[in-house]
Formats: sequence, structure tokens, C-alpha cells
Amino acid sequence: MIYAGIMGATGYAGLELCRILSDHPFVTIEKLGSTSYAGQTVESVYPQLTALRDKVYEEMDPQTWTDACDVIFTCLPHGVSADTVAKLAAHGNPVIDLSGDYRYDDPAVYAEWYGIDHPHPDLLAEAVYGLTELYRDQVKSAQIIGNPGCYTTCSILG
Repeated sequence: MIYAGIMGATGYAGLELCRILSDHPFVTIEKLGSTSYAGQTVESVYPQLTALRDKVYEEMDPQTWTDACDVIFTCLPHGVSADTVAKLAAHGNPVIDLSGDYRYDDPAVYAEWYGIDHPHPDLLAEAVYGLTELYRDQVKSAQIIGNPGCYTTCSILG
């Protein structure tokens, strides 16, 4: 069994990831993070997530999360996710970032597309672009995985 944490579990990407992973036979969702809904049950915020109804949204403390989870997904806005991933990666657990913060390995390209400098350019070189059709072997051993977006995936694979 893989114990997963989802930071930003109440946004669109986080909510969809909760739905998908709650049906996965080899994943247990151990932690759900939300700044806005910390302390509230899933049932009180998203009653349709019946498989997770008794879980409580928590603050997103990297040390607590890395102690409890085998893998952590960050579903935070770009710019915010970069620092969170850096803190999580310092603890050694695999992190899968669903924002755009770790999709590019070149800080100049990141700055061009997002209009801000990446706060951890050294980690960009370590991150693996999570398109498993092209980088399957690298993803298996990566600590930071930049989850590809839907438009780039269909363009690259097309």
C-alpha cells in the first residue's frame, strides 16, 4: 500500500486527484491539506467524496506530512508550490507537483512563461517531467516530478 498526501486538496486539481486516488486499490490517502478548510471534514466541504467523508483537512506542515506519507502531491498554484515542494523534497519523499513550477528545467524558460523567477532554480535541474510515455524510467526514481499539463501532453504525444 502507498500512503499519499494531497496538499491543496480542495481546489479543482486536488479534488479530482482525491476522487481518482480514493478508488485506487493500492493507495491510501493519508493526509488532505487545505488552508481554507483546515479542521473541517471532507463531508462538510465535499459531501460527494463519500470514500473520504471522515477525513479532516489539515494544515500543510512538511515534517508531519513526510513522516506520514510515502508520496505527496502538491495541487497548489504556481509560484506557491515551488517553495512547498522545496521544503518537502528536503525530507527525501517523492513529490509530484501538479502546478507548473517543476515542468521546466531551465529557469529562464520558467520566467518567460510564468512572469516570475523560480525561487529554487537548483531544483529545476533535479525535477523530472512526469510524462511517463517519454520519461518512465526517470519518473520511477525521481524525487521531484513535474506533472505535465493536458495541453502539452496532447501536443507532445500527438
